[in-house]
Formats: sequence, structure tokens, C-alpha cells
Amino acid sequence: MKRFLALNSNESRWNLKAPLLFIDEKCCKKERNFFLSNIDYKIAIPYGIDSEKRDNDLNYIDSLFFKLIKEISSLLNEVHKLEYPESFWQIIVGPWLENYLIVVFNRFNKIKNAIQNYDLSGVNIINTKNKLLVTEDTISLSRACLNQYWNEVLYSKILETMKSKIEIKYINNDEKLYYFNFKKELNSKETFTSKSKNYLSYILKYFKRDDDAFIISSYLPFIQQMKLYLNLKQVPQIWKSPEIIYRSYNINLRKKFLLSNKNFGEFEKFVRTDIPFSIPICFLEGFNELLDVVSKLPWPRKPKFIFTSNNHDYDEVFKLWTAQKREKNVPYFIGQHGTVSYKGTLLHDKVRSPDKVIGWGENGWGMNKNGFNLKLVGQNFKHDNNGNLLILIAPITTDRKIWDKILDNELNQEWLRKLISNLPKKILKKTILRLPHSYKNHSFIPYESIKKDFPEIKFDFHEKKLKQLFAKSRLVIHCYDSTGILETISSNIPTMCIWPNTFAHMVNDYRKYYELLIEAKILANNPEELSSCIINNWDDPDKWMRNTILKEKVDKFLYKFSNFPPKYATKKLAQHLLNVAIQHNKSIKF
Repeated sequence: MKRFLALNSNESRWNLKAPLLFIDEKCCKKERNFFLSNIDYKIAIPYGIDSEKRDNDLNYIDSLFFKLIKEISSLLNEVHKLEYPESFWQIIVGPWLENYLIVVFNRFNKIKNAIQNYDLSGVNIINTKNKLLVTEDTISLSRACLNQYWNEVLYSKILETMKSKIEIKYINNDEKLYYFNFKKELNSKETFTSKSKNYLSYILKYFKRDDDAFIISSYLPFIQQMKLYLNLKQVPQIWKSPEIIYRSYNINLRKKFLLSNKNFGEFEKFVRTDIPFSIPICFLEGFNELLDVVSKLPWPRKPKFIFTSNNHDYDEVFKLWTAQKREKNVPYFIGQHGTVSYKGTLLHDKVRSPDKVIGWGENGWGMNKNGFNLKLVGQNFKHDNNGNLLILIAPITTDRKIWDKILDNELNQEWLRKLISNLPKKILKKTILRLPHSYKNHSFIPYESIKKDFPEIKFDFHEKKLKQLFAKSRLVIHCYDSTGILETISSNIPTMCIWPNTFAHMVNDYRKYYELLIEAKILANNPEELSSCIINNWDDPDKWMRNTILKEKVDKFLYKFSNFPPKYATKKLAQHLLNVAIQHNKSIKF
């Protein structure tokens, strides 16, 4: 039976006279179940389910990235009349290019899979002649790929270039040249705390020295980051990048920004054609504005080193400033910024091109020196052995991965319901479900149905800080692999974990360490196993966590991934950063 391909939830784009094939789950919103029950539809098989396929895809993106960044660097030098090496541009453009390749690769292969696996009668697309995928900056891309219309433009561009027998019909659409601006959505109102920090920053900058080490968003708690400055024998600083209003796109400039496009595969040919019309404004039309802002920064002119755990991804000002300092041989370090178990972590770190990654676990500092969890420095996470059951629900990640997460999201919800169903009422009455920030934007989280079926359960919609929730919890359940697991286990908070396809996302070398958690009954293979473990240890989870055999396995796991901070942690970190900086630049004087 031939099916009409639907690319999003906009019914005006569907052909309701024919059976439908939805490109993914997002096309059929759950609130329309009654409507959907009256039409013939299927949802396309998710892309990238096979673990071996994921490895091959990541290796392909890895090699393609380094091929493209070389050409893009050369073109940017030509456009801006500069002569910087590839390493300079990689710091600036690399995070965007990595995200762009992953998102486009996913959408490209979803279309390809649909065409190959189903008998399709046709598809409605928009005319992309006057539509650009360009955004203002890197963070705008992360918002754009969540946007239905942006994805429709991308799908339409892909289908226009694909050689397939599927009938394409163009729908009426505004022909005005259009690009995407999502940056303003991220702006938040200033709080008393943020205003106070801004005022303090204004005062402290007058005590800055040109050779001070530069630290921003280290993942250390605020007070501990101030202590780190003091241990470096510097006046503490609170650095923040200014916001920039960029000029609009220049279509004529982009028509000249052309990558080689001969003798390449189908996907590579597509991205080489599209990149000139997708690369953010901040790297092309707005680069002079970016240069001007960076030239006026009050930051140190000759810092001993640069250290961040967060700003290397989306902060365009920081990236350009860092790239400039790196050209003057200033050492550049990145702290661990997530769990290292996920496939693609190695590429992520290579793209950001630091001199060193400061890890939290075994050999995290190199030369057989172990690191420690920066987020836990000076922290004292308490819990209540007679408190609540806290369940942390997985965030909904459907749009920024190389493979589809839809199936994982659905299984997560299915397993959550099974887990809850197996718990007695005395536990349910003390159960809190913490929903992710994105729960309002997705129909995959059946919060209303859980609330109806299990009225005893309470919900947290990010009203409280996790530290507050931990303090009133006897047991914390993580429904996804995250740094949160490292934080709670390292803090001796009774912890259990569960997620579908346990090792599918994981770097193969790290599986044996997570198998230790399975042996310790901390990581469960199914919801029934987890609920049984919760029930068996409900009365005294602390006693369970103190079990000698369990503790031995947990300690081995933590030694690999997340050592608890020692005494005088910021002093030790300061000394290590200085030592590593000297190794990278012998001319540094202290």
C-alpha cells in the first residue's frame, strides 16, 4: 500500500485522502488521538537503532568534520582577509559545524530510510529557493533544530536534491527570503543575584592584572571558583561575555562562499552545497562586530592560561578571544562537562581543540594523576533515610542527536509506568517525579495520565533545586545516564538507575564499569528488577549502600569516572592548572 509522507504535525501539509507515513513521532501529537484514530497512518522506523551502525556513523561524521573544517577555515580567511591556521577557526566554528553535521545527517537519513523502507506515493514540500537555514550563532542552531518550520525547510531541501521516484508537490508558501533568529528566546530576566554579581564584577575588574589566569564557567560552585582565584594568588573575577546584535545576512556574500562539490557522496554533496547558506551570521556578515566586541573586552591581555567547562560550545565572544590568545601560545584547558560514557564524547572534545581536558576520574589530570568532580567541591548533599523516593525523568532529546531518540523516549515512559505500577501505595505516597524542563513541549511525557492513574504521586516542575529535593529523599532514581548519577553516588546518596538499551549509547571501553553497577543492583536491566530493589531496601537504604560488596563495586566505578573532591580541592586544582600551563608554555612566569 502506497503511503503519503508527512514531515511534521501541520495537517495542511498532509494528504488526508491517502494513507500516511509520519517521518517521526512528533508528527502525531497525542492530544489528537481521537482524530488520528480515524485515519490510516504509520510512523517510520526510527533511524540509528543498531549500535554498530551508530559507531560507523560517528566515525563518518568525525572524518567529514575534519575534512570540511579545513576548507571552511580557508574560505573564512579569504572572506575576512586573514591568515589564521585551521586550529584557530576550529575553536570558533567547530562546535557549530559538529552540531550542524549531526542534525543534518539525522534528517537526511530519516528521509532516506523512509524512501527505502516504504512504498511512498508522494510528499508535500515548500519551495526552498528563497529559504535559508542560517541562524545568528551556534546557540541559535540548537533552538532552530527544535523548530517545526526550520526542519520543514531542511527536509524540503534534502528531498529536492535526492534522486528518488517519490512524487514531490510544492505547496503555497511565502516567497520572501527568510532566515531564523531564535536568540532572543534565550534571554532571561535579571534576578537580584545576577544584578549583584554584575555590580561586583564591575568593581573587581579594576583589580585585574594582564597576566591573570582566566577562568569562566568552571563548573565549580560560585564560592569555590572565587577560592580558586585566591589560590592562584589573584583577585577573584566574575567574567561574562557581552551580548551582540549582529547585522543581517548578505546573500551575495554567501553565493561566493563556495565549498568544493565534485565527486562526493550524496550526503557530503548536500552539506557542501548547503553550508554557505547555513553557516551562522556571526562567522560571516557579523564577524567584524564580533571582532570589535572582543577587542574591547576588559579581560586579561596575556593570561597564564584559560580554563572553562562550559563556554567553549556556545559563547562566540569567548571562542574568538580564546582562539586569539591560543595563537599567542596561551594554554587552553576545558574541564569535563558531562558524563564521558556517551559515544561521540571523544569527537566532542577533539572539535573544541583544547590543550588539555581536565577530567573527574582516573587519570583525569594525566600522568597517572586522578581528577575529581568539580561540581561537588565544597558541596554537602544531604539526604533523609526516612524521606521520599525521588525519580528524575529523562529529558526529551529528539532533535539534536545523530540517531533518533524517539524509541528511547517511548521506552523510558513505558518503563516508568511499569516501575510505578509495581510499587506499593506506602511508597507511592512518598514518591516525587521530577519532570524535565522540556515536558511542556512534548507529548511523550504522559504526566496527565500518570497523575490520573497514580494520584498519590507528587510532581516537581523544576520549582525546587535538586539539592533541596535530595535533602528530603531517602532514595534517588535516575532514568537516564547523566552526571547526576556521578554526583549522587559520590555524595553517598542512595542511588538507583535505569534506562532502556543499557549500553547502546555507551563507549565500549566503559561498559565493564557500568556492569559493576548492575552487579551492585544500582543499575537495573528492567523496571520489575528496579521496583523489587526499591521495595527490598526501602526501610533502610543507607544500610544497603554501606554493604561492603556493593561499596567495593561502587568505589571502582567512581574511581574511573568521578572521584570525590579531597580537602583543599581548589588549592590542588590551582596547582595542577599552573603545572599543566607551564608544561604547555615554558615561558610562563609565576
